[in-house]
Amino acid sequence: MIVLDTHTFAWLMLTPKQLSPAATSAIRAALGSGGIAIASVTVWELAVMVTRGRLVPNGMPEAWLAELLARSGVVVKEITPAIATLAAQFPEPFPGDPADRWSRATVDCAAARLCTRSGERAQPLVARVTFAASSASMAAASKPSSPRIARVWDANAGVGAPG
Repeated sequence: MIVLDTHTFAWLMLTPKQLSPAATSAIRAALGSGGIAIASVTVWELAVMVTRGRLVPNGMPEAWLAELLARSGVVVKEITPAIATLAAQFPEPFPGDPADRWSRATVDCAAARLCTRSGERAQPLVARVTFAASSASMAAASKPSSPRIARVWDANAGVGAPG
């Protein structure tokens, strides 16, 4: 599965010739092997683009967005506690833009690959969140609990392991 960023999804649906050959190839391959998804924040970003006049819908914006999503056949990956937690904990120099963080965390939590305008990105994960539930919290599954979060830093991204 690949997750399309906002611009890639918009271009795929509205002006596919703007996609690079690499992005087009990655999308075609994903259609046959695992599907295509977008982060739910992409729906919001598209609505912002409409509000700012960067996209012009045919008709009412809400109906247009709903039709665009239905026609696309993409899976909309909703935010989860794991996605929210990971998005909040990316280390510097990861961009501070919440939409970028939310999108990237969606990709990482889905164990997917990100597809941008220029093509599929196989860059190493900046950070992964591992949930280490204690036996006590597992036994009390009916109670709301906060899992302990252990950061696992990817040395390939230039970030050392926490001490």
